[in-house]
Amino acid sequence: MTSARRRRQRVIVGVLAASSISAGIAVGCGFDGRALDSILGIDPDASEHVGASVPETGTTDAPVDAAVDGAVVIACAASQCGTHGGACDDAGTCVIACTADAGCDGGVTCPPNVRCSVACATDDSCPFVDCASASACDITCAGKDSCGKVTCAGSTCAVACNGNDTCSDGGVTCDAGTCGIACAGGGKTCASQVSCRGDACRVECAKANSCLGGVTTYAGDAQVLCDVNDSCLGGVSCLGGNNCTIACNGGSCATTAFCCDAGVCSVDAGKNGCL
Repeated sequence: MTSARRRRQRVIVGVLAASSISAGIAVGCGFDGRALDSILGIDPDASEHVGASVPETGTTDAPVDAAVDGAVVIACAASQCGTHGGACDDAGTCVIACTADAGCDGGVTCPPNVRCSVACATDDSCPFVDCASASACDITCAGKDSCGKVTCAGSTCAVACNGNDTCSDGGVTCDAGTCGIACAGGGKTCASQVSCRGDACRVECAKANSCLGGVTTYAGDAQVLCDVNDSCLGGVSCLGGNNCTIACNGGSCATTAFCCDAGVCSVDAGKNGCL
C-alpha cells in the first residue's frame, strides 16, 4: 500500500452509537439559537454570539475596522444596516426581523463585513436570504414557505429551517468557515439541495421528507444526520475533506444513496457508492 493510499484510507463503520447521533442536537424539536450554537460549538453567552432577537436600539453609526481570520469586520452602522432593513443591536450585529409589519417580500441582503442575523418569522417571507458578504450569519426561517433560497459565508453561518416547507426554493448554500444547517420543519423542508464548504459543516435532516434535494458537503470535517424515516431521501455526498460521518437513526437511510470520498468515512447504513 502506497503512502498516498494510507493517507486516504477509508474506514467504513457499520453502526454508530446513538449518543453520537444525538449529541448537541434537539431531535424532533424546533431549533432555537442555542440549539444552533451547539451545532456550531459557539458559547451562547459569549460576546461574539450572533442572535436572532429583535434589537431594542441602534447603537452606533461609526464602523470600526477589525480583523477576524484575515477578513475585515466592521461594527454595525445604523445607516448601513437600516438601508438593508435592519437595526443594530447592542452586540454590534445587524438584525433584520421579517415580521407581519415588514415581511421582507423582496428578499433580504445582509450588509458586507458585518455580523448579520435574519429572522423570517411570517409565512412566505424572505424569498431569498443573501448573507454571503457578511462576516458571520445567523438565519432563522420560522414562517411557512419562508427562505426560498439561502446563501451565507463569513466565519460562521447557522441556518435553522424550522417552518413547514422552508428553504425549499433554491436550497441552502453555506461557504462559511463553519456551517450549521438544521432542516427541522415539517412538509418538504430543504426540498432543494443543501451544500456546504469550509473547515466544518454539520447538517441535520430532522423530519420525514426533509432534505429531498440531497446534501452535498465539501467541508474538511462533515457530519450529516438523518434523524427519522424518510429523511435524506435525496441522497448524501461527502466529496473530499478529511472526515465525514453520515449518521442514520433506525431505518432512516434504508433507501438513501450515499457517496463518501473523504479521507475517513463513517457511514451508519447503506452502501458507499463511491467505493
